[in-house]
Amino acid sequence: MNLRYSSLRVKKNVLRALAQQDPEFWVFEEKWRDVLPEAGCPEELAEAVLELAIQDPDAAAMADHYTECEQASGTYAIPGLAEMGVLIAALFLLRTHIKIHKNTEGKWEFLLEHKEMAEEPLEKIAGMLTKLFSSPPGES
Repeated sequence: MNLRYSSLRVKKNVLRALAQQDPEFWVFEEKWRDVLPEAGCPEELAEAVLELAIQDPDAAAMADHYTECEQASGTYAIPGLAEMGVLIAALFLLRTHIKIHKNTEGKWEFLLEHKEMAEEPLEKIAGMLTKLFSSPPGES
């Protein structure tokens, strides 16, 4: 897979394209767009989510296609949402692994759904999300 050597822009476009292939994405995006803090998707988070997503052979094949045809991956960008769209796409791809919600104090929490997978990648991703969502806007 050429993703490892691709630019960050290509990786983020691939994330968006993978998420948008699922018809449920648009409902998810509409639900979370105005609720999430306005934040971009840091490079480390985008790469970690992409690595997790492409463990599925079908997603890996699509990611290869979008990587090789950068223009194809760019056509799936969420209009007007740029970096926020990448974050929403990443959260959508994580939805079966990490549950996101606000606790009673209004702080964001990220709960790992599959304890057997909780080892390295998911715990690392949950930590990145916690840091991102607790940072003041503009800092991450």
